[in-house]
Amino acid sequence: MLKKTIIALSVVLLFSNIASAVIIAKINDPNDGHSLAKIIEEEGIIVGDKLFDNFIVSTAKSEDAVAPDEDAITVFGILLDGELGLRFTGGWTAGGGQVADTTLIFHVTADEPWLIHDNSLWMDGYGAESGGMASITENVFASNPLEGYTPSLADKYVYYVGPNNKQLYDHKEFTDAEGNPIALPEIWVVKDIVVAGGSPTEPGGASISQFYQTFSQIPEPGTVALVLLGSLFGLSHRKRTGH
Repeated sequence: MLKKTIIALSVVLLFSNIASAVIIAKINDPNDGHSLAKIIEEEGIIVGDKLFDNFIVSTAKSEDAVAPDEDAITVFGILLDGELGLRFTGGWTAGGGQVADTTLIFHVTADEPWLIHDNSLWMDGYGAESGGMASITENVFASNPLEGYTPSLADKYVYYVGPNNKQLYDHKEFTDAEGNPIALPEIWVVKDIVVAGGSPTEPGGASISQFYQTFSQIPEPGTVALVLLGSLFGLSHRKRTGH
């Protein structure tokens, strides 16, 4: 409870320094979901110290496969394992011989003095049977990959083929071309969300309904908040004592 209170206070104290986005997410509120179309219209969403913006969605799919558009993807602000991020919900489904493939791109900016140094990816709602597969591939970049080649800072892959063939969580530290750890004030994230049904001889389906994305930063939010609280208490003490 104390950690959450400290983080919340730090967010309030630092909101004035974050570039204005109309939508400010309520963290871990299951009733505060926002359609991706609305987030794009309002030019971003703030979760704690981070601004998420420049969302792009592109989908290719087989006939009868299902992939949500911007209106059907809902986004929530989350705090998970001490890290801030987003929860995406939608409905990707493919039957036998079908494929639904969505590319999701967005930009993340951390408020000063925080720098992002790693991120995590979870696939939560999923299913596959008889040769079907559900997967999410992710690459993180220091600059917009649509504007020219830029090396990936971190690659992640989560998937579900069956109970004995799955990886539902992936986490990576950011590194430069030489493999050295780095931290940045802003990054670009590219995801490839794929559900593929089985072959005609194994016509099972596949689905994804929910996944999570969180980001770590340095210094930690609690550390920054404690420094801010110390400054406020010190100021209060000087006012009371006259020193």
